[in-house]
Amino acid sequence: MSQRAWCEVHHETTLDDTPGEWRLVLQWVTFHLLDGDQEGYRFGWRRPDGSFQAARGQARLPSFDVIRQLMDKATAEGWGHFDGQ
Repeated sequence: MSQRAWCEVHHETTLDDTPGEWRLVLQWVTFHLLDGDQEGYRFGWRRPDGSFQAARGQARLPSFDVIRQLMDKATAEGWGHFDGQ
């Protein structure tokens, strides 16, 4: 049985929860890697069907304003203060 790296999502927030639309999300995750676990934040897109668009660590971010709004929302939800160090 081969081992693989995977990502565990603990928290997620978005600014637009409209069903059937692409949604930018901010997540607090644990990356379970072959050489050890790492925690941190990631941005990504949810497809209209709700599945996550894996983009090899890259996500198009529309503006700094949207980034700030997502970070502020994560803080208001009680998980924007985590430190993956």
